[in-house]
Amino acid sequence: SCEQTIEEVWALGIAAESGVNVSSMARGVLTDAEWIIIEEKAVDWGTMPIWFIGPSRERRSRRPRITADVIIEAVLDMQNRTGIDPDIVFVDYLQLLKSTRPNASKTVEMADTLEDCKDGALDTGCGWSVNVQARREVDAQALPIPGPDSGQWTSAIEQFSDRQWSAVRPIKYRKTGEMFGSRVVQGNEVLLTLWKQKLGKDGVPFWLYLDPAYNRLEELDRGVETDGKDT
Repeated sequence: SCEQTIEEVWALGIAAESGVNVSSMARGVLTDAEWIIIEEKAVDWGTMPIWFIGPSRERRSRRPRITADVIIEAVLDMQNRTGIDPDIVFVDYLQLLKSTRPNASKTVEMADTLEDCKDGALDTGCGWSVNVQARREVDAQALPIPGPDSGQWTSAIEQFSDRQWSAVRPIKYRKTGEMFGSRVVQGNEVLLTLWKQKLGKDGVPFWLYLDPAYNRLEELDRGVETDGKDT
């Protein structure tokens, strides 16, 4: 991860395993029973072969210079040392990956990095999920739903990806009870749109409900409705 620390990613995993809210974990507002559950799950996780590459507060390690090649080497090392083949690699996120051509334009740099990620999927024999931030212009749309060409500096993304999704949180743009297209806005929902799928249907929307037991969206956690801007 180029964005979250290893400790933050670890906490999200423990929250998912234990069912304890990660926001409560971050604030230290936990019951005795929840502490016991977290301790048990942390022990379980400690015995699992999990690889995290990223910055760490505890180890005083800064953000590493992560390129697609670094990720490929880490995955291949994991396979060679443990014999475990990964199901999927999550890259969070594309714009913060370092390029092998840092002096090129941002568009060319992103195209090169996407090509490297595609090579990574082929080299490691598993899928790579590469997260891309949408352009700011999407916020100004009547319905701010990112399209296939909405990624920042990523005009080549359709050529390199076998499947392409977009995600939007309606609560960022509408108040609870208002309409987002044909749907009434409510709490922890994300609209996913499958724009491209190799040898399959595309242009298909899905509504995803995020269980508050695992994570509450920040606005709802504070009881604040926004006007579309981050606060």
